[in-house]
Amino acid sequence: MGQKILTIDTLEPDRDFIAINGKPYYLRSDEELSLTQIARIRRLSRDIKAKGLEFDAPGAEADLEGIDAYVDQILDTVVLGLEPALRDALNITQKFMVARAFLTASSARRAKVEAEEKKQAPSTSGYSSPGSSGSTEAAPATG
Repeated sequence: MGQKILTIDTLEPDRDFIAINGKPYYLRSDEELSLTQIARIRRLSRDIKAKGLEFDAPGAEADLEGIDAYVDQILDTVVLGLEPALRDALNITQKFMVARAFLTASSARRAKVEAEEKKQAPSTSGYSSPGSSGSTEAAPATG
């Protein structure tokens, strides 16, 4: 029996997805995002946390609109094929749920990759090679 010498996967990666109204919408993985996109998502997330969600405060509607715009930018980056009209039909809580689903899936993938890398990496504990018993210093000059 011959041995397998080549494995080919399809071009589309196996993606996590969310469902809105029964239709799947696929999420990008961290590997697909550029460093600029990752930095932008982190900045937007920090901005959202900095604004906070104070629904009863004066001017809360303006703050929510600003937060809504931030979350829209995140969704546009991480959800493939999400039409703007459907995105706009989601309320802020639903948008946060989508963003949280992306972050959770992303963290789980990262943890899995790190665990696999840790398994494959040589152990740094245990036995080490014995050192030389002689000195590496130059012999003292006689004379």
